[in-house]
Amino acid sequence: MIPRSTKGEEPVAVGYGVAGARETWWQDKEEEIAWVPEPIFARAQAIAGAYHLRLMPSINIYARTELDKSQARTLLAEIGFIAKVIHDPLLSTWLGKMENIVLKVVKPEENLVVIIEGP
Repeated sequence: MIPRSTKGEEPVAVGYGVAGARETWWQDKEEEIAWVPEPIFARAQAIAGAYHLRLMPSINIYARTELDKSQARTLLAEIGFIAKVIHDPLLSTWLGKMENIVLKVVKPEENLVVIIEGP
């Protein structure tokens, strides 16, 4: 079951898996998924867009997005940049959770993709 925040917000799942594994990809590693509240993810995208970053603002949170290792490195850099320019403890917490997920994909020995899927 996909969790819902206490305010009824739909989450954006940020996780990892094998490319193309569509059906319930998150069930095997549910504890390793960042269930980011939709407004928080959108806030990060807005900040990224304001700084003319390319990847994060282009992610459609209403569809499934898979990012390969190269794209994951770009996302990691963008998350790091946003974390440096903001003074928002709530967003910082969620950026840290997303960063931990993306780090698993950029490891050289792993053959995984970042999967972002919204409501």
